[in-house]
Amino acid sequence: MKYLREIEGCALFDGVSAEQLEGLLNCLQARPSSFSKGETILEEESVLSAMGLLLEGEVHIVKEDYLGNRNIIAIIKPSDLFGESYACSDGEKLNVNVICAKDCQVLFLNTQSILERCQNFCESHRLLVSNLMHIMAAKNILLSKKLDHLTKRTTREKVLSFLSEKSMEKRSLTFEIPFNRQQMADFLCVDRSALSRELMKLKEEGYLDYDKNQFRLNRQWISS
Repeated sequence: MKYLREIEGCALFDGVSAEQLEGLLNCLQARPSSFSKGETILEEESVLSAMGLLLEGEVHIVKEDYLGNRNIIAIIKPSDLFGESYACSDGEKLNVNVICAKDCQVLFLNTQSILERCQNFCESHRLLVSNLMHIMAAKNILLSKKLDHLTKRTTREKVLSFLSEKSMEKRSLTFEIPFNRQQMADFLCVDRSALSRELMKLKEEGYLDYDKNQFRLNRQWISS
């Protein structure tokens, strides 16, 4: 099966055996689709009946305001799900755009097949329900962490909060972030020029050093 590694690597299928997987994909009415860079995969105001499993490429979850300011809510990598909360809701309209950031392959999975009671009460179906709950809980926690950055008053505070979190996640003072400068600015809801100026100041003041998306924090600042 093509993209088997990416499918098996999805948290939705944790604990599911290879023998069970093909039957589950049929049950979920798995539907593969291809998208080109820049194409909108899911549009704001859509009502979803299926969630997406990214098999290849990169997807951005984006929110734009009426002035055209863009906020990157999340970056989706292969084996990640997207749209699951809306697909599980009772007709709630999507309030973001899902954009193909790199040419990608997506497997759409019908969520109703998970939410409906399995007639056979099979173990694999119970696993899907449990796994989906854990995925949604984890994403809620990630959004809470992002909100913590955004509630900081200044660009400097937002930047330091974000980089400190990434350092703790990697358990290292040296780490990479998954954003270029524009994406980082969009994620933190700040102006790109203001972000670049603040990073330059922080570097000059000895808080950190960086090269593109590679950062190194000053141990003395972390300890203070």
